[in-house]
Amino acid sequence: YGDKLPGTVTSIGIHAFMGSRIAKLDLGNNDIKKIQEGAFSKSNLSLGFTFPSKVEEIQKDAFSGSMIPEVHMPTTVITLGIECFRQTSNLSIVEISPNVTVIPTGAFLAAGNSGIMSNGVFYGGIESGNVTFSYTDTTADKSALLTIESSAFNCAAVSDDTFLSGLTKLTSIGANAFSYTDFTSLTIPACVRDLGTSVFTKCKNLKEVTFSKGSLVTELPELCFGGTENPNPVTVPDLATDKNRKMNYLYS
Repeated sequence: YGDKLPGTVTSIGIHAFMGSRIAKLDLGNNDIKKIQEGAFSKSNLSLGFTFPSKVEEIQKDAFSGSMIPEVHMPTTVITLGIECFRQTSNLSIVEISPNVTVIPTGAFLAAGNSGIMSNGVFYGGIESGNVTFSYTDTTADKSALLTIESSAFNCAAVSDDTFLSGLTKLTSIGANAFSYTDFTSLTIPACVRDLGTSVFTKCKNLKEVTFSKGSLVTELPELCFGGTENPNPVTVPDLATDKNRKMNYLYS
């Protein structure tokens, strides 16, 4: 069958390919609805993985620690499990299904980064790539995404905020969701109401933050943009007057 499984295979069990050396796998013709917990955790997949065309759920740790280079979710996907693509250091392209409503805790934690990780911080041997996030067959404004949970993109090698700034239904971004990322500028969509503690902390390249007109945010939480070594203050709009102001105190 080469890089495919028999078409009769309709289920792959928990940890089925965990640690596998298989470099490429095409499940496009398999009627599989779930990628189960840890199914491809720490596997190779460095030459590519094709998702089942009708898959609906990618469970906890499904691809964590694997070398998968690209993720092209079918639009049938509606549920992601926690840490499903955690520490996928070889990752460069991600297309998220527009029907996903929640990006859970640690889903893309450290995606595109390699190194030794402890308590959300890398120590030594860091090699940062650049991961492009978008939505399958559509744009951000058509996404059903409502919630980005804690540490969802913590330490991920992401610098382009287009997949975030264009959202129209997102209401909350959890604690540390984008901490230690590579944004240089950032636009927070007007639909967002709640920001978690340290949500953009330690983004060392961040220079400018824009809250879209009509922003529903009324409070910036503790260390929202803080804890960076960047000596330049971030410019953000005054949430009451929409006039820009300097927030030097955001950096420690």
